[in-house]
Amino acid sequence: MVFGERVLVNSQWSLVIGEGMGSGGFEDLRVFQMAERLADVVWDIVAKWDYFSKDTVGRQFVRAADSVGANISEGVGRWNFQDNRRFVRIARGILK
Repeated sequence: MVFGERVLVNSQWSLVIGEGMGSGGFEDLRVFQMAERLADVVWDIVAKWDYFSKDTVGRQFVRAADSVGANISEGVGRWNFQDNRRFVRIARGILK
């Protein structure tokens, strides 16, 4: 298996990500780009709330939205597929 190669995992095609992925790395992944857009939308929504709401649930909401992309990028920097998969599962769990 070569990094950047598409492999069949659980009946779905997945991209094996790692160092050989190219110059863009995780920034080129569509799922990472979507996570970043989601975080931007959440920031925009929470910014319009009153102080109390921003300081309580808003802060938690923003941290959760930001951590999706952070976990995807952290997983790409790991040395093996199992670590990468663990961070992607964490990101997926945040979205549920």
